[in-house]
Amino acid sequence: MFEKGTAVYGYEILGPIGSGGLSRNYKARGPDGSIVTLKFPSLDLVGDPATYERFQRELKVGKKLLHPAIPRTFSIIEDRSGPCLVMEYIEGRSLRSILLDHTQLSLEQSLDFAGQLTEVLAIFIITVFITAT
Repeated sequence: MFEKGTAVYGYEILGPIGSGGLSRNYKARGPDGSIVTLKFPSLDLVGDPATYERFQRELKVGKKLLHPAIPRTFSIIEDRSGPCLVMEYIEGRSLRSILLDHTQLSLEQSLDFAGQLTEVLAIFIITVFITAT
């Protein structure tokens, strides 16, 4: 875990965004003053060749995905401690946080989320298919 104010790869950590089984994400300020997301592999995956390959694939596909709900992937930074993806920072709440705050969504909200997820998934599948061929 990085603390607020820590310098990593020339970026200043502004705070954690979230983490899961595969990665840890931080809001950061770049050397040019831009706000980005830095994505690091989970600590137990650092040094795993499959993790490095996954980050490389995510960079390749992420550069081709164009949708307001999908963060653009700019670059990968790496040293002996492992890879780090530099991604677009998108202000807003995650679907997870919205779902945790609501005991029940209205039908209208549920359909809206389902439509957005379907659109993003379709773009992702088409992009991955085109990238693979």
